[in-house]
Amino acid sequence: MSLRILLILLSIPSTTLAISPDALSYYEEGAVYYDNHQYEMAIRAFDIAITIHPDFAEAYTNRGIVYNDLGDKLKAIEDLKVGCQKGDRAGCISLYIIA
Repeated sequence: MSLRILLILLSIPSTTLAISPDALSYYEEGAVYYDNHQYEMAIRAFDIAITIHPDFAEAYTNRGIVYNDLGDKLKAIEDLKVGCQKGDRAGCISLYIIA
């Protein structure tokens, strides 16, 4: 299993009951865009999910992974730190791997 797939699997929201359906929908949309290598669209979807639910740790983590894939390590680290601080284990793991 590739690191990329592992990190996406680890970033499946564990607190879906506390996340609004709209934010979750945009999060899932972002994951589909990411899987299809439509990185800019993935970032936009994760941006909207975060705007709707600012404490959505997994959305920060996944946006950080996208930024890393685009080569923007500074933005990736920033988002992964937030994801980790908000409680997403995959954000912590990803931060350790790329930092």
